[in-house]
Amino acid sequence: MFFLLTTAALTGALFMVRAPSRRARGAAALLFVASVWLLSDLRVGAAVVTGGGALFGLLMWWATATRTRTIALALAAVVLTTTTILWPPLSSRFLRQTTVAASQHFGHVGTVGHAYKTLDERFYPYFRIVIEKQPMTRSEAVRFLARSAFAFVTVPLPWRAVGSSELLYMPEQIAWYAMLALAVAGIGAAFRHDRLFACLLLGYTLPMAALLAASNGNVGTLVRLRELVMRFVVWIAALGFLVIVERFAAPGERRAVAS
Repeated sequence: MFFLLTTAALTGALFMVRAPSRRARGAAALLFVASVWLLSDLRVGAAVVTGGGALFGLLMWWATATRTRTIALALAAVVLTTTTILWPPLSSRFLRQTTVAASQHFGHVGTVGHAYKTLDERFYPYFRIVIEKQPMTRSEAVRFLARSAFAFVTVPLPWRAVGSSELLYMPEQIAWYAMLALAVAGIGAAFRHDRLFACLLLGYTLPMAALLAASNGNVGTLVRLRELVMRFVVWIAALGFLVIVERFAAPGERRAVAS
């Protein structure tokens, strides 16, 4: 049901722009609002992440329509990031939110199963006591988020697999690595082929991936929840596969035509 409603929300956002008539666009908007509303009852924060991700995708689509808008968006992102880190009011808010995510991560580390750590070592094993006496610094927060992003992509590493269940999962993990590599190859073609659809996919997957990366610390939980973004990444990866096939097939086709 969660997958269905998320797909319905993104489909509604897509056809709010692409539908041929005003009535169809209104129906698409109704589908979007209803799907986001229903998602709010299935998972805490799902409505915010899905609705906000779709709106972020639409903003990305608008901003990438011209080179001037793209440059303006990139500069705005740099200014916002710098201000968040350096300006005390935003910096303190950033640290508070990062601390909340770190607390969730620590909770996952303490659960049964194979845990992985992305905080500085001083926070283990008594996170709450340590952070009350000595709050997280900006550099520690940045390191935590960077390690979490890396772990989201790589965990579980094949040479660190623990138990038979993780060994059985390795084929899917290798497929995940291949999917990410193909997605990198296909992102340019995705924007050229259907920029609106590509932006909506990225608008949803990037915030969801960031949220999952920062709040997890258990391999089993990460593997299960990572499918929330994998089902959308696969479309860009498929396009990347076609790009690579065409690139290697083109010389052979030219030789065949020449002969």
